[in-house]
This record gives sequence, structure tokens and C-alpha cells, in this order.
Amino acid sequence: MQSSLSYVHSGREIFENRSPFDILKIRSGVIIDAGGAAGEVTKKMLQISPNSSAYVFEPFPGNFPFLDGNLGKDSRVTIVKKALGAQLGRQRFIVAGTVKGHEKGWESMVGYSSGGRLAEISSSSDKDSYIEVDVVRLDDMVNDLPVFMKVDVQGGELNLLKGASSLLQMGLPYIY
Repeated sequence: MQSSLSYVHSGREIFENRSPFDILKIRSGVIIDAGGAAGEVTKKMLQISPNSSAYVFEPFPGNFPFLDGNLGKDSRVTIVKKALGAQLGRQRFIVAGTVKGHEKGWESMVGYSSGGRLAEISSSSDKDSYIEVDVVRLDDMVNDLPVFMKVDVQGGELNLLKGASSLLQMGLPYIY
């Protein structure tokens, strides 16, 4: 069993004046980006740790062109156009809004959203503002213990971790 670093980062700096991504200067390996959006964070992580590989999970189709444009030609990256959860299947994905093209600085990203979230089919009050997306378990997608996980899944963290229970029994990666 490989020993791993065991940190969970809440969003506040825990390394004084250093970034949580500095851990990637020390360790190379598998990186997970859960909620990859346009792929900008994955790009940054792979610049810091060029010998790493990455799995990027993003369920919102409006983000796919930007994700593919930023990472689609990088052989170190596996793009998975699905959500991560506790069990396989399809689930409602609610998107509060997308870029319309008139937002200053965002004009080139029409259709993009960074605020989507999975919702239970019976709990959605936004009956007209959801799509159904495929959900996979991290245990079924990744075989090696990640060294770093960036998780931005808008409240779906517990279900993501439930779907990674076997993987996490190998050790705990740095989770940001």
C-alpha cells in the first residue's frame, strides 16, 4: 500500500503563504478534478505537476466545448463527461444560469456555467431548469489512489466520497 498525504482543505489557506496546489510540486501521480467546468484548474495543476495525469469529471454539456478546447489534446488528461456520485445511474442536474454573452469578460463563453448541482429527482423544485446527466462512481473510473483531488460539486461531496470508498481505503489524497 502506498502511503499518501492526508489533508482536506476547506478553502482557507493552510500553508500560510503557499497555495494548496504546492503539494503537486512535491508529488506526481493521478489528479482528480471533480467539477472540471472549463478545465482551467486542471491546466494549472498539470503545469505545476507536469508528470501527473488527470481525470476531469464534468456533467454539464454547456461546458464541454470549453473543457475540450482547454484539455482535449492533452494526452495526460481523461475527460469524463459525467457527474460523480454514490451510485451509477442518471440524475437531475440543476443549472441556475449560464453565460449569455453580454457579461463583461465572459463574452466568449456563451453557454458556460460553474454553478450546476445534482439534485434528487423527487426534490427538485426547479422542474423546468434541469437536465438529466449520467452519474458514475469514482471507484469504477480510477484504479490508482489519487495524490490530489480538487472537488467542486456544489454540495455533492458526501455522495462523491461514498462512491470512492474502495479507492479511499488505500489512503487519503490531498483534497481541495
